[in-house]
Amino acid sequence: MFDKADENGETWDELLSVFAHRSYAQLYSWGEYKKKLGWHVLRVVAENNNGDSIAFAQGLYKTYPIGLAIMWIPGGPVGDMSSINTELFDVLYKYSSCKFLYCRVSPLVDNASLQNSTSWSQVQYSLNSSKNMMLELNDFDNKNKLTKNWRKNLRRSGNHDLISEKIEAPNYQIIESIYRDMEKYKGIDAQYSSLELKNIFKFLSSYITLYICKNADGKPIAVRGCIIHKDKAWDFIAASNQEGRKKYASYKLLWDIINNCASRNVCTYDMGGIDPVNNSGVWNFKKGTGATEIIYEGEYEKASIPLLALFINLYIKYLK
Repeated sequence: MFDKADENGETWDELLSVFAHRSYAQLYSWGEYKKKLGWHVLRVVAENNNGDSIAFAQGLYKTYPIGLAIMWIPGGPVGDMSSINTELFDVLYKYSSCKFLYCRVSPLVDNASLQNSTSWSQVQYSLNSSKNMMLELNDFDNKNKLTKNWRKNLRRSGNHDLISEKIEAPNYQIIESIYRDMEKYKGIDAQYSSLELKNIFKFLSSYITLYICKNADGKPIAVRGCIIHKDKAWDFIAASNQEGRKKYASYKLLWDIINNCASRNVCTYDMGGIDPVNNSGVWNFKKGTGATEIIYEGEYEKASIPLLALFINLYIKYLK
């Protein structure tokens, strides 16, 4: 049975660590970070008849006029997938205190785990890719997993006197500067705002491992970081300016981070979503590490009125 969870961050994260298919976006600190960006956070937990916690969900939602709330559960719920039923929606509806609720979930499960066990509907238009790359570190054997091209580019990074440093107390403004340089030369939208970067390191610093790459003159030209929770790591921050790109800094940084994770007994390194068709460069970069492609079940939705789900899907369709 689902009910509202106690507000205890350490307990939440410790219980969450039991489940292999979990996401950093379900960490307690991620919810606290999102609060600073204007989101409401609702955490619920399901228990079995013995009182054991079997599923968790951290929902992020915003409220709108006429009593509407739109909720997103990124990387969740986590745990027993049979718990993703009408009862979950009912408790979210109850504690969000809204008149109309739309909720979308994206649990990290595969092999059609949900299709026959949920009263929720698969969405028409997804927010994120269901394809992911996962690198197993249990049997990590240095460079043997790397593709020939990846090894070549890693060697190339060693020809430019690059300095890779693990940063314990990062200056978010330096990271922001690298991002802005990258966004400018690539012609892409801002990946993180100043407010987001500031609060990421305020609330998630204990989970983040960050490396900065500098050129021979000591100027930062690339940055990469991951979030580590127990035996899992997630690729998180990644940016390089034009100089960093030309000098293959991303290869050096990722290689250093992977080795750091392996030395800390991290078992899996989640490299994030991929789009082989529209972003083949990122796909090849991740694949070159020896990571395996995983296809998750995708996103599911439920709404207090069916018309609301239709409207949200049409909005996402044209927004994309």
